[in-house]
Amino acid sequence: MVKQTFGNDQTIIRYLLNELSAEDQTRFEEAYLMDGSLFEQVIALEEELIEDYVKGGLSLDERNRFERHYLASAQRRARIQAAKELFQICSPKSSTQTAKQLAEERQQSVALREQSEREQVRSQASKNQIVFLTLTPGVRDIGRTDRAVISALTSFVELRAALESRANLRSCRAVVKTVDGGGEIWTQEGIKPRRRNSAQYVVVRVPADHFKAVGAQDFTLTIDAMTTGGKDYEELDIYYFQVTAKRR
Repeated sequence: MVKQTFGNDQTIIRYLLNELSAEDQTRFEEAYLMDGSLFEQVIALEEELIEDYVKGGLSLDERNRFERHYLASAQRRARIQAAKELFQICSPKSSTQTAKQLAEERQQSVALREQSEREQVRSQASKNQIVFLTLTPGVRDIGRTDRAVISALTSFVELRAALESRANLRSCRAVVKTVDGGGEIWTQEGIKPRRRNSAQYVVVRVPADHFKAVGAQDFTLTIDAMTTGGKDYEELDIYYFQVTAKRR
């Protein structure tokens, strides 16, 4: 469903050029952060867009739209400059230029591009910060409870819950509730357990706004396993954790 809704190339390009509404922009970012294949599609289209700009393959309207958004950011300008230099290196050179000079220029261009990409990742991370929390089942001692601290920049709290069960689980359901009153704030079904060596775990990514909205600090995460018949769930593990907001 995510791919059907956001996987259109024109929608992605509008996102890259900052032409979506604020609401659609937020929904798109939430979607590609949860969908690895959509994220890869965004990265690939962005590379194509930059390459077309550097090679002069954009129409006048497309070029104006591109420059209006991309040239406004120092990180993006550095990335475009790196792409230009790489394009120049790959273009035919005069016969007087030596192979050693080409190799040196190529190394410099690659280094500049890698630096700009790292800066872009850091910039994106500051905009869509994800807080990670590894959970151990059954811990109730308030002094030992796993705790995450979120800020106004936090978009998601990613819960990585280790499973005590050694069975090969097909599908799980995650339910996050407040401890005080047991109010449910997030449910996700169809989670595929992951495996590292002999251990199993699940990853649940909860929008940070759901924690901010309730104003509570103490929560439980319940992991339910799908029954053999595939029509219901049974409780597998329960985890206690805290989420607190950082004071400005």
